[in-house]
Amino acid sequence: MRECGLAEVTRHEIEASRKEISYRLAAELLTASAWPEAIFCTTDEIAFGVARRCTELGISPARDITLFGFDGNPLNEFLAPWLSTIRVPYGGFGSAVGCLLDRIWASDRSVEGESVILPHEMILARRAIP
Repeated sequence: MRECGLAEVTRHEIEASRKEISYRLAAELLTASAWPEAIFCTTDEIAFGVARRCTELGISPARDITLFGFDGNPLNEFLAPWLSTIRVPYGGFGSAVGCLLDRIWASDRSVEGESVILPHEMILARRAIP
C-alpha cells in the first residue's frame, strides 16, 4: 500500500465462519416484507447462513426464494435439498494449479491470460410445492 502511495489500512481479524458472516449480512439485507427472488452465494456454506436468516423470517428456502451456491457440498443432498449449486471437482484443483505453476516457473509466456475450466455440474434444487 505504501509503495502505491495509498494510505495504510488497519487490519481487523474476524473470528467467524463464512456462514456466520453471511447470516449477519443477510440479517441486514432481508426483511420479512422484502426479499429478492434469488440469491447467488459464492459457496454453499455462505448459502447456509443466508438460509438460516430466511428461515427466521418465515421465508422458506424450498418455496419462497431461490438460493444458489457454488461447490456442491456432498451434504446438500441430505441437509439442504433446497439449495441449487455448481458441483466442482476438488480433486482436480491441485493438479490443474500445479501444471500452470510449472509452466510459469519454466517461463512459458503462453500461460498468460489462459483459463482452465474444470469439469463441473449444475445441481438444481428440488422445489417444494406451495
